[in-house]
Amino acid sequence: MLRFLRSHIHPAGDFRSADIRDFFEYTPSLRHGFPQLVSSLAYDYVLGLMAIGTSDGQVRIFGAENVEWSSTTPRNTSIAHMYFAAGLGTLIVLCSDQSFHKFQVAGDIIERTTATTEDRLKRITCCEMQNVQDPTNARLFIGTITGNIFGLCAVSLEFSEVLLFEETIVKSINSSKDIGRSANQIMVNPTDATQVLIAFNNHIIVHYNLLNSEVLHHWIVQQAITSLAWHVNGEYFICSHSDGSLGTWKIHCLEPMEQSVIPFGPFPCTSINKVQWICASRYIDNVADSVTDCPVEYLFPFSHPLPIKLYTGGMPRASYGDRYTLTAMREDKMVVFDFGSAVVDFIVVPSLQSQKDADYKNCLALMVLCEQELVCIDLTDGSWPLLNLPYLQPIHSSQITCVIHCSNIEEHVWKGLIKASEAQNKLSSKFKWPVHAGDDAHTPVPCAATNAEKRQLLITGQVFYGTVKFWSTGSVSLRYLLKIDTAKEFEGCFSTDTDTGRTECEFQS
Repeated sequence: MLRFLRSHIHPAGDFRSADIRDFFEYTPSLRHGFPQLVSSLAYDYVLGLMAIGTSDGQVRIFGAENVEWSSTTPRNTSIAHMYFAAGLGTLIVLCSDQSFHKFQVAGDIIERTTATTEDRLKRITCCEMQNVQDPTNARLFIGTITGNIFGLCAVSLEFSEVLLFEETIVKSINSSKDIGRSANQIMVNPTDATQVLIAFNNHIIVHYNLLNSEVLHHWIVQQAITSLAWHVNGEYFICSHSDGSLGTWKIHCLEPMEQSVIPFGPFPCTSINKVQWICASRYIDNVADSVTDCPVEYLFPFSHPLPIKLYTGGMPRASYGDRYTLTAMREDKMVVFDFGSAVVDFIVVPSLQSQKDADYKNCLALMVLCEQELVCIDLTDGSWPLLNLPYLQPIHSSQITCVIHCSNIEEHVWKGLIKASEAQNKLSSKFKWPVHAGDDAHTPVPCAATNAEKRQLLITGQVFYGTVKFWSTGSVSLRYLLKIDTAKEFEGCFSTDTDTGRTECEFQS
């Protein structure tokens, strides 16, 4: 049948998926693996939700294992950025056409609402979510190319004026230079949501009080600013620059605390794209087993928090300019994480002081979204190990050459696979997966004798080292179990020397 369709629709061999819809339809049920064309990442630290957006308009929201929601933007418009209103299950999405959409998690479904078009926004240059004590008052700050900043209420999707450039900034900054208007970044103070840092024209930093509508301080920086980040105590901030340098400032001082430092200098370095300044604590080793069984929001550190600077880029241009890296700097340690694909974004998972307040002095994990994978790093362990992903595994990390599905696996065989999986992943972190929304839902245990239908395997054969991978497919999430490298099992079986010698003998005869 397909041969008939191919020959009649496109005799040259071009067979487009759009043509198939003319003959039959299908309804997707579940999606496994890592999504293509990822463009943005967001995290709700109160509810434990994670969202990933793509350039083809896909919105995927994840909770605990086997808890997923999915939706799309109107006309599958590309997603530029996403922001959670913490504690509401409300995701605000900014699309490439500068439209805003609200995706509300409501039980098993997602409700989509589109904000009305606001002509005053002109061209949007940056956004930042302001999470306050009352989640219903959360609003998204929107910076524009004109320097004006507006607010979008996360609940009602109504726009309001927050800062007008001509009335506030121009009158407060005395500069002989022409002040650029474009608002490049907005950062909310982690200890006082009424204070923000705003970067204008990549060279001017303004400390602004939202309650009194006044400029508290401002700084003019010579080197182009690429990113800003508050310290967790709200008294210091760090800025990164296009030459790969970092500068540290105190909000009550006009001069920097220390001169800008290029961590990988003095040779020319790549630009730093994003920087974040957090603190993390290490848990005592002999209580690690009891810690992993506790919910994330009730974990408390046992060691003094140490500041960590995180940033992407900033590597020596000549030797590492083509690498995709994220650097973690601590007083006694520096680690560069080298990824196989470009870093799209990264977020930090904080602990909770209460049911609503994030504690960035005791961060738990670092999530890095790359173009081809999601990586989660345990910050509570001094060695910063990786966490095993319960979903979003990159199935296509190596080309798949064959696949087989096995159902109703015997109970003793399944237990053996689980045991082998635990042994193979013993170096991974044992910390609980930080995305925990819906983890109180009862899920069947695959090893139970009555759940034979849940014991399903997907076995894939892949090109790299003849790898054979085993996946658990008996539930919503596709969980990776273990892999076997079969190349070493066939070493010496196909000797090219023997074949060459035989050919030479035959030729001489």
